[in-house]
Amino acid sequence: MRLSFISVIVSLLVLISSCSSFKEPIIKGSDDFKLTQFEGKKISFSLALVIENNNWYALKIKPSNVDLYLEDKLIGKLHLLEKVSIPSKKTSEVVVPAQIELADGAMISLFKIITKDEVALRLNGKVKGGVLFVYKNFHVDEKWNVPTNFLKLDKLKLGGIFGLEK
Repeated sequence: MRLSFISVIVSLLVLISSCSSFKEPIIKGSDDFKLTQFEGKKISFSLALVIENNNWYALKIKPSNVDLYLEDKLIGKLHLLEKVSIPSKKTSEVVVPAQIELADGAMISLFKIITKDEVALRLNGKVKGGVLFVYKNFHVDEKWNVPTNFLKLDKLKLGGIFGLEK
């Protein structure tokens, strides 16, 4: 009994110390964006990301909430809907199902950016991720320039509401 308890403690120490050698996964790009639903103040979509994980273990990201900004304007809260697993020691495509709960006045910001070729997208908040049963909150503050045709904002038919054309 004492030997198994010691082996569990040693295993936990090794696991926790391996977190110190943690390498942050790298988002290499994105293959696809699918708008699945636009209802009221909620936009549901899935995003296929190409992610490189150089760690010897798979990473898991739990459902999380972060603030979403377009052109430095708060659009709303981005909700990761399901746990996402990033395979170890390789670059792979990971499909991320998510939903945006739009902030007040966000539709006006969407109208303004729909005519641009590229927008600055920023995520800011805490994401819970980890290995096996050891999870930790990580602060995320990332910014990318994204082509608007990739976001498929024209499918929202925002311009059609007021007779505007893209």
